Amino acid sequence: MRKISLFLFIGIILFLGLLPASRFASAATVVTSIWQGASCATGDIPTGECGFCDAIVVAKNIVQILFQFAFPIAVGMIVWGALRMIIAGGDEGRITDAKSIMTDAALGFAIVLGSWLIVNAFLNLLGGGSPLPWATISCT
Repeated sequence: MRKISLFLFIGIILFLGLLPASRFASAATVVTSIWQGASCATGDIPTGECGFCDAIVVAKNIVQILFQFAFPIAVGMIVWGALRMIIAGGDEGRITDAKSIMTDAALGFAIVLGSWLIVNAFLNLLGGGSPLPWATISCT
Protein backbone atom coordinates (compact mmCIF):
# COMPACT_ATOMS: atom_id res chain seq x y z
CA MET A 1 0.00 0.00 0.00
CA ARG A 2 2.88 2.35 0.81
CA LYS A 3 4.46 1.85 -2.64
CA ILE A 4 1.15 2.53 -4.38
CA SER A 5 0.72 5.76 -2.41
CA LEU A 6 4.28 6.82 -3.25
CA PHE A 7 3.83 6.14 -6.98
CA LEU A 8 0.48 7.94 -6.97
CA PHE A 9 2.06 10.94 -5.22
CA ILE A 10 4.97 11.00 -7.69
CA GLY A 11 2.57 10.69 -10.61
CA ILE A 12 0.44 13.60 -9.43
CA ILE A 13 3.51 15.79 -8.81
CA LEU A 14 4.93 15.01 -12.25
CA PHE A 15 1.60 15.57 -13.98
CA LEU A 16 0.87 18.87 -12.27
CA GLY A 17 4.45 20.09 -12.36
CA LEU A 18 5.61 19.06 -15.82
CA LEU A 19 2.55 19.56 -17.98
CA PRO A 20 2.45 23.36 -17.70
CA ALA A 21 6.26 23.56 -17.58
CA SER A 22 6.59 22.18 -21.10
CA ARG A 23 5.13 25.43 -22.44
CA PHE A 24 8.12 27.35 -21.08
CA ALA A 25 10.73 25.04 -22.60
CA SER A 26 11.02 26.97 -25.83
CA ALA A 27 12.62 30.38 -26.04
CA ALA A 28 10.42 31.41 -28.96
CA THR A 29 7.20 29.57 -29.77
CA VAL A 30 6.10 26.02 -29.16
CA VAL A 31 6.93 23.99 -32.25
CA THR A 32 4.31 21.38 -33.05
CA SER A 33 5.51 20.27 -36.48
CA ILE A 34 8.93 20.03 -38.10
CA TRP A 35 7.47 21.81 -41.15
CA GLN A 36 6.24 24.82 -39.15
CA GLY A 37 7.53 27.99 -40.80
CA ALA A 38 8.87 26.31 -43.94
CA SER A 39 7.76 28.12 -47.08
CA CYS A 40 7.34 24.86 -49.00
CA ALA A 41 4.84 23.37 -46.56
CA THR A 42 1.23 23.92 -45.65
CA GLY A 43 0.58 22.69 -42.14
CA ASP A 44 2.28 19.36 -41.53
CA ILE A 45 2.73 18.38 -45.17
CA PRO A 46 5.28 19.72 -47.66
CA THR A 47 3.42 20.89 -50.75
CA GLY A 48 6.17 22.10 -53.05
CA GLU A 49 9.89 21.92 -53.66
CA CYS A 50 11.92 22.71 -50.58
CA GLY A 51 15.09 24.73 -50.77
CA PHE A 52 18.15 25.09 -48.57
CA CYS A 53 16.49 27.66 -46.33
CA ASP A 54 13.55 25.31 -45.76
CA ALA A 55 15.99 22.58 -44.70
CA ILE A 56 17.49 25.01 -42.17
CA VAL A 57 13.99 25.81 -40.83
CA VAL A 58 13.20 22.09 -40.49
CA ALA A 59 16.51 21.47 -38.70
CA LYS A 60 15.77 24.36 -36.32
CA ASN A 61 12.31 22.93 -35.62
CA ILE A 62 13.76 19.49 -34.84
CA VAL A 63 16.20 21.07 -32.37
CA GLN A 64 13.32 23.06 -30.79
CA ILE A 65 11.18 19.93 -30.40
CA LEU A 66 14.05 18.05 -28.75
CA PHE A 67 14.65 21.01 -26.43
CA GLN A 68 10.97 21.04 -25.48
CA PHE A 69 11.41 17.47 -24.20
CA ALA A 70 14.63 18.23 -22.32
CA PHE A 71 13.13 20.76 -19.91
CA PRO A 72 10.36 18.53 -18.48
CA ILE A 73 12.78 15.60 -18.21
CA ALA A 74 15.27 17.75 -16.26
CA VAL A 75 12.53 19.05 -13.96
CA GLY A 76 11.27 15.50 -13.45
CA MET A 77 14.72 14.25 -12.51
CA ILE A 78 15.19 17.11 -10.05
CA VAL A 79 11.79 16.32 -8.51
CA TRP A 80 12.73 12.62 -8.39
CA GLY A 81 16.00 13.47 -6.62
CA ALA A 82 14.18 15.70 -4.15
CA LEU A 83 11.62 12.99 -3.39
CA ARG A 84 14.40 10.46 -2.87
CA MET A 85 16.07 12.90 -0.49
CA ILE A 86 12.83 13.37 1.43
CA ILE A 87 12.26 9.63 1.85
CA ALA A 88 15.92 8.86 2.56
CA GLY A 89 15.21 8.69 6.27
CA GLY A 90 18.55 10.22 7.26
CA ASP A 91 20.63 7.60 5.44
CA GLU A 92 23.72 9.50 4.25
CA GLY A 93 24.26 7.18 1.27
CA ARG A 94 20.73 7.69 -0.04
CA ILE A 95 20.95 11.45 0.52
CA THR A 96 24.22 11.56 -1.44
CA ASP A 97 22.59 9.58 -4.27
CA ALA A 98 19.62 11.97 -4.32
CA LYS A 99 21.93 15.00 -4.44
CA SER A 100 23.83 13.34 -7.26
CA ILE A 101 20.61 12.85 -9.25
CA MET A 102 19.65 16.52 -8.86
CA THR A 103 23.16 17.75 -9.68
CA ASP A 104 23.40 15.53 -12.75
CA ALA A 105 19.97 16.70 -13.95
CA ALA A 106 20.93 20.37 -13.58
CA LEU A 107 24.28 19.80 -15.27
CA GLY A 108 22.64 17.84 -18.08
CA PHE A 109 20.12 20.61 -18.67
CA ALA A 110 22.91 23.21 -18.70
CA ILE A 111 24.69 21.14 -21.37
CA VAL A 112 21.47 20.87 -23.39
CA LEU A 113 20.92 24.63 -23.10
CA GLY A 114 24.48 25.37 -24.23
CA SER A 115 24.12 22.95 -27.13
CA TRP A 116 20.83 24.57 -28.09
CA LEU A 117 22.46 28.00 -28.13
CA ILE A 118 25.36 26.83 -30.31
CA VAL A 119 23.21 24.90 -32.78
CA ASN A 120 20.63 27.69 -33.08
CA ALA A 121 23.37 30.29 -33.62
CA PHE A 122 24.93 28.10 -36.33
CA LEU A 123 21.57 27.50 -38.04
CA ASN A 124 20.77 31.21 -37.83
CA LEU A 125 24.12 31.97 -39.45
CA LEU A 126 23.49 29.44 -42.24
CA GLY A 127 19.93 30.60 -42.81
CA GLY A 128 20.83 34.27 -42.96
CA GLY A 129 18.42 35.12 -40.18
CA SER A 130 18.12 38.60 -38.81
CA PRO A 131 19.86 39.36 -35.52
CA LEU A 132 16.58 40.30 -33.83
CA PRO A 133 14.44 38.44 -32.96
CA TRP A 134 17.18 35.91 -32.37
CA ALA A 135 16.80 32.33 -33.62
CA THR A 136 14.21 33.32 -36.23
CA ILE A 137 14.77 32.09 -39.75
CA SER A 138 12.48 33.33 -42.50
CA CYS A 139 12.69 32.00 -46.03
CA THR A 140 11.87 34.55 -48.73
